[in-house]
Amino acid sequence: MTLAASIVVPTYRRADLLDRCLAALSAQELDPRAFEIVIADDAASSDTREQVEGWARRSQDHAGPAIRYVPVCATDGPAAARNTGWRAARGRMIAFTDDDCIPESGWLTAGLAAIDAGADAASGRLVMPVEGAPTDYERNAAMLAEAGFVTANCFCRREWLERLDGFDERFRMAWHYYRFLATLLVAAGGVLTGRRSVALGGPLAWLVLTTRFCVQRLSSTSHAPAHVIEMAVTSALIPLLSIYWRLRGAVRYRVWFL
Repeated sequence: MTLAASIVVPTYRRADLLDRCLAALSAQELDPRAFEIVIADDAASSDTREQVEGWARRSQDHAGPAIRYVPVCATDGPAAARNTGWRAARGRMIAFTDDDCIPESGWLTAGLAAIDAGADAASGRLVMPVEGAPTDYERNAAMLAEAGFVTANCFCRREWLERLDGFDERFRMAWHYYRFLATLLVAAGGVLTGRRSVALGGPLAWLVLTTRFCVQRLSSTSHAPAHVIEMAVTSALIPLLSIYWRLRGAVRYRVWFL
């Protein structure tokens, strides 16, 4: 049976958040006979299976939407979980949200209306509340409210997911951190040419940029010792890893821009 819509939710060992999300999804305004909820468990956990199957029984008893559990055999992240979920789904439109989201009651109806009006894909607005002194992760997550298209709130025609073979499970979008790379290339050039001042100046410039990046990330966020250490280490790693993934994606998809 083809349904009007399937909601796919990737999850990974977050029982309390998943309960909250399922409660919101079960309360959608759309006729419960017209959609289903597919939980793609990236941990393939027996606890999550029992949790989802419990929701499924209660939903069936109260004439709610069908709720199904789909295990993801390899822990490959949310992209792989979303692919597993939509491929197991029966809806002509696939709605994606995350286990830490609380969709409003009219969310699915609005998404289906956008698709029925002719859109191949659509994305909705996110509200990301932040309280007190957030961590860097929390502040970054809050920036999703300004994003143009996010998988925490989007809708796609199934046919287009099939054409594109779903989400790319390897490609990661990178930020621009070329100045960091340039300082290391300068240092390498100094070593190769025997120019001591250049060889020393490159690492010094890298240290200045990295320190500035770390300070920016710590601005208005938590200063707990563990968080400060995390920011220091990741501030050193993020630029180079980001450039690596951007270049890899550019080569693979023949997108010749940096």
